Amino acid sequence: MQDSSLRFEAVVGLALLEERCSGLLGHLDAHFAHPSGTTEDELRSGYGAPLANADVAASLSWLERVGAVETRVRPEARTVTLYKATELLPEVLREAKLAAAAVVAVRKQPRPEDLPFLVVSWPGSLPPLRSARWRSSRIAIIDLLDSAKSTATMLFPFVDRTGVDEVSAAIQRALERGVAVTLLTRYLRDPQSPNAHLMQRIRFLGEPASRLFRPLQLAVRSDKEQSREVLHAKVMAVDGGERGYVGSANLTGTAMDESLEVGVLVGGHTAGALGALLEEIVALAEAP
Repeated sequence: MQDSSLRFEAVVGLALLEERCSGLLGHLDAHFAHPSGTTEDELRSGYGAPLANADVAASLSWLERVGAVETRVRPEARTVTLYKATELLPEVLREAKLAAAAVVAVRKQPRPEDLPFLVVSWPGSLPPLRSARWRSSRIAIIDLLDSAKSTATMLFPFVDRTGVDEVSAAIQRALERGVAVTLLTRYLRDPQSPNAHLMQRIRFLGEPASRLFRPLQLAVRSDKEQSREVLHAKVMAVDGGERGYVGSANLTGTAMDESLEVGVLVGGHTAGALGALLEEIVALAEAP
């Protein structure tokens, strides 16, 4: 009796090969319809696009291991291996095609972490919120920082000492893990501003943390007016756009505890687009 686990592995392996080489299973089906069998070279040359040797060898290996093909030596060329179908081949290829279709369907399904999730700051002065399907702004921002593996880009124009205490601790943890943190904010040139105090607080951590932290601001200047602050969005992205936050809350105590603020955690293509947008904004802020 054939090992069912081996059969399952072969079907999945063939399905993944079909995902990489679209039409491969149909190509195999057509070639093995010839009663005389086929060779690796014939399989490669008869395919619409160039097939890698490894892909042909892998598909034949799976089929041979489950008994769907058998090998013989071609009489006129004893160094050439001839592959012939057994009665199992149509069934194995049919199962592999079904598995390949299932793989495509699964790939199209969004990952749970890519789905948007509601983020809320709910002031204590209001009656308790009845819906439980939300996260607090503070926890959402801290969790994003704690999940960052390589980069975290934050755009929060307004900061105060009350609102930034817990967030700055999360920034510190990220820096200590080697995560590069960029903060786009306002008022960095005012040494008395909470924004500048946050910058100094991070710099006091020493190397390498202070080197990994980049505070930036973006202002527009024209000939007729002084520079004007333009940052007003409240967004962040980690790891180049793997996950992100878009909302209304600043890094202030008021925004975290006293105001009604709403946002969403995002993933997938939306987070990727957010990461790309923040890269452009950072480039503008860095420009002389």
